[in-house]
Amino acid sequence: MALKAKKVYKEESAVVRNLYFVQDLDEDKKVEVFSHEWTSCPASLFEPDPSLDQGYAMHIGNKADYLAAIKTSLGSSWREVDRLPLSDKPVVMVVDAMAFIQRHQHLGSSTFHELQVKYLKQLLSSIPDNCDCIHFVGDRYDVSPAESLKGEEREKRMKTCPSKMKEYKPHDTLAIPKWKSFVHNPLNKANLLNYMGEAWATQYKSLPAGCTLIFGGIFRDPGRTVLLSADCQVELPELSCEKHEEADTRMFAHIAYSVQHLHHKQAVVVATDTDVIMMCIYYITHMDGLQELWVKKMDIYLLAHAIADALAVKYDVEAADLSSMLLSTYILTGCDTVSYLYRRGKKHAYKTAIDHLEDLLSLCRYGDPGESLDVKEDVTAARQYMVSLYERSDFSGNLDALRAHLFGNIKGDMRCLPPTEDAFQLHLRRALHQLAVCKRAHMSQPTYPVATDFGRELVSVDRRGFGHGGDSFIDQHSQIQ
Repeated sequence: MALKAKKVYKEESAVVRNLYFVQDLDEDKKVEVFSHEWTSCPASLFEPDPSLDQGYAMHIGNKADYLAAIKTSLGSSWREVDRLPLSDKPVVMVVDAMAFIQRHQHLGSSTFHELQVKYLKQLLSSIPDNCDCIHFVGDRYDVSPAESLKGEEREKRMKTCPSKMKEYKPHDTLAIPKWKSFVHNPLNKANLLNYMGEAWATQYKSLPAGCTLIFGGIFRDPGRTVLLSADCQVELPELSCEKHEEADTRMFAHIAYSVQHLHHKQAVVVATDTDVIMMCIYYITHMDGLQELWVKKMDIYLLAHAIADALAVKYDVEAADLSSMLLSTYILTGCDTVSYLYRRGKKHAYKTAIDHLEDLLSLCRYGDPGESLDVKEDVTAARQYMVSLYERSDFSGNLDALRAHLFGNIKGDMRCLPPTEDAFQLHLRRALHQLAVCKRAHMSQPTYPVATDFGRELVSVDRRGFGHGGDSFIDQHSQIQ
């Protein structure tokens, strides 16, 4: 594996040496040269990973820096508290089931029966004052790798697992196995969630009076959602959410259900993931009827509604537009399902977005429910934002021209160049697909773009880059020494 990676980097070094010889070409020819990636995958977006079947993986970064940049920009206007303020209005709480399990682990239980009892007790004891409804929301583990938006991440996890992971099917008397190896297997996660759901569904009479528990995404039937209270058990087909792969998005469909059908105006999302927190800032400005939205992050509450309002005041932009622009640029510069740009961190991404708010208006409309999913004027706005991430001056050329312009300053590291126009188009489509997924998260049965039309499956890549045919420049000029 190490030898394969070394070979890739050796190839890139040879590319760089050859590219130094093109600096004396006229500008048009130089731009043509840099319109090719020249390496086996776009170096600014992907990195060699011989452990994966395709041989490369997305660049990753620190997504929490985007939220940190927002906090810094707001200063004293940033709002977080130790506990929710007292209110006579009912509150709904939404919990990511697997995040809950990962945090509390086995709770010292010896059997799965004991564990599910302790989990339910822990869940009920964690509700804030005035909370009369809890949503417990799971991920789907039955999505095929070809269709999964997190297929690469899950493949990488599986590569680090033992070759033969044991599958357990929890039942009341089964002893808890070694926890770390148990939860490493996605089949065990799915089996545990299903066991918990079936067990809790039989215990509805033990729920506190006035408390409603809704859980979905945890059963073997991905469309099954159940509402429990002390006096009833009801199936909720209108909240089936079969198209939601992750709890990250499904949680917002559950919030929308509570707002529309149970008349909640205040919600708490239990989350530490920046993807979810950014969506909270977006949805508090886009979900009709929702007035206040808190994020419970470990032992503090972030006031998403106050943060969204403070940002709108600071930058004199409509809150709905600003939250949409921030979500768009957050995704475009890397998230769980979209590559990060090499050495273009989230703090820089936020500052650049704030500096170009007016230019990003067309991009922020993409993915809105009821709007076309065709990629049109979004390209120009996204390209200009991408250029601004790499060049502080008002550079007027496209990304290929910018690559030629910046080559002399990268000290031989091809990863520091922006992507080619072709690679950018691929990256943008992947980002827009994820943006549409996020903006339609409040819908039980959303319509998404076709994933394979949006860069989610790459059949073949050659060293000429994406979309360029013909002989490569290096092959044509191999006699240059």
